[in-house]
Amino acid sequence: MKRYVHWLRIYGVVSSLNEYRQYMEIAKYLKANPNAVATIWRYKYGCAVNRVVKLVCDENADTLGLRERCFSHSLRRMQHKPGEITNEKPFYIPAYVLREHEADS
Repeated sequence: MKRYVHWLRIYGVVSSLNEYRQYMEIAKYLKANPNAVATIWRYKYGCAVNRVVKLVCDENADTLGLRERCFSHSLRRMQHKPGEITNEKPFYIPAYVLREHEADS
């Protein structure tokens, strides 16, 4: 089966709840699609909390089961890999996001 690469931007400066929902949307997708693999990248310059996620899966852009640009969060799909990213790691939800969400709950 063909594998597709999607680049997603997580906006970390909107609100803690919004940021939490963006991470959780990707985590839910990974749980529901065990063949999907995600890595997380940070920007070399600029905002320290914005992240880019590379998602490799069996779904193309038209059938990708992610909610993007919806009312509850602002996860965005990018057209191509951004040039100013570095420090690739396996996908994770940062501890500060989980702490802030627990504090808001």
